[in-house]
Amino acid sequence: MRIIYDLQMIGIASYQKEFIDDSGTTLSVGILNTILSLLTSQYLSSEFKTFTINSKKFNKIAGNYTMYLNFLKYHNLIYTGSYEVGVHSREFLFTDFFAKIAIIKEVKLAKDKKLHKHEYFVRIDESVRRKLYTDIHALDVIDKTVKKEYEGDYVKFKSYISNIVNLYRFQTGNLYFKWISGRLFTPFTECSKEIRLRNFRFGNDNLASFDIPNSYPLFLSFWLMEKGIDVTDIDFIDWCDNIIAGRDSDGKSLFYKELRKKLNQIKDLYRKEKYDAGNDIITATEAIPVSFHNAKLIFQRWLNGKEKNDIVNNLFQQYYPCIYQLVNHKYIMYDELVQKETDFMMNVIVKRFYTEIKGIKIVTCHDELYFQAKFKEQAEIIWKEELDKLYSQLPVTKEEEEIDYKQLGIFDEDDDYILE
Repeated sequence: MRIIYDLQMIGIASYQKEFIDDSGTTLSVGILNTILSLLTSQYLSSEFKTFTINSKKFNKIAGNYTMYLNFLKYHNLIYTGSYEVGVHSREFLFTDFFAKIAIIKEVKLAKDKKLHKHEYFVRIDESVRRKLYTDIHALDVIDKTVKKEYEGDYVKFKSYISNIVNLYRFQTGNLYFKWISGRLFTPFTECSKEIRLRNFRFGNDNLASFDIPNSYPLFLSFWLMEKGIDVTDIDFIDWCDNIIAGRDSDGKSLFYKELRKKLNQIKDLYRKEKYDAGNDIITATEAIPVSFHNAKLIFQRWLNGKEKNDIVNNLFQQYYPCIYQLVNHKYIMYDELVQKETDFMMNVIVKRFYTEIKGIKIVTCHDELYFQAKFKEQAEIIWKEELDKLYSQLPVTKEEEEIDYKQLGIFDEDDDYILE
């Protein structure tokens, strides 16, 4: 894959084949674009905002690649870290400035020659798989434009790039349909929710969608019950109550709001103390508050044994000790939970939709599915019915029975008296 930026953002016209850097050296526009494309590809495949690239990859592009990297650094487009030969490669980071001004002009996709081995993990009805494959190819792109999405003051740059690349796949028919670790991946799953709903249609029909609130916590609960957790444990019941609570009026998960609250309550136990010699006092730096988005990521990373942060471990030890004891990281929790999620989505929801709603077309995105909006009323009945079946299996806090005090002879009018 090759991603080509509009370099007019840094004063290089589209017709130019060469440009002069700040040291007076003539450099190639083509090589600069190739290096930017390499940086972008590695950024997309990285789990984090930072990413590493071995110098050998740059050397294959140009022997004087450092001059191009220095040019990008000078114009405040990238940050670079240090490297140590034979130990670790150089680390890179796109600047916030670049994320705001960057415009992708063109995407060139190479034909995927690899034969991908499908990893089903879950036995899925063959007719469901065939229909999903047909339906992903029936999607129409009705809007090719991609606006940058923001989180606060920061551009969701990875999302912007991914949206452009995957819309281009639909426009050129260069689609993929792969089952990896029990989940179905397509270019549609790599687009943001806003793009999925705004830029796609089935013919003349807009899309509607349903998703499982708190999917990982929900299916973790069933996994825990299979492993023998005490369903009368008050902490586990509290956990399940938060799952069933669903979302608030703004559409945010109440489970993750509660988890975020607990993370922020416990974080200050790990403040770093510092001695202020001038004032002869010890000060403690305030720990950075955990955002709603990060609370979700932290939980998922902890599940998979990737989160080494003692704050998370201590949170579960303090608030959910029964869960902490059972989530043994010898298990690959991602695989365990995805299998349950996929089984529910494919063999229950999608199968019922195809069977009971004539003419429906479906595209999935893991714990979420999309279909023609005209079928929303019919689909919602099935969706709620099946979710309620799941929720009914979870332990919940029982409502206190209302006490009939009159029946017990308490506070009866005949018993009233005045103390003298």
